Amino acid sequence: MTHLRARLIESGVIRENEVCEINDIKKLLNDRFENIDYKQAKEDVIPFIKEPSKMDMWSTEFFKQITEGLTDLK
Repeated sequence: MTHLRARLIESGVIRENEVCEINDIKKLLNDRFENIDYKQAKEDVIPFIKEPSKMDMWSTEFFKQITEGLTDLK
């Protein structure tokens, strides 16, 4: 969580004085998943994937479901 927080500050997503807990991270991720162009994302990574069919499941719902399982490793 410390590394992720540092990267979020570095990229300007949060300010250094902001509290950022696991539920805040989940919200940030879920908000981002709503705005991804999954067709374009798949096209961008397909040259690097051995089995492109594995990307068929990529969707807002898929990534939100994974995000629900995230926990804070304190």
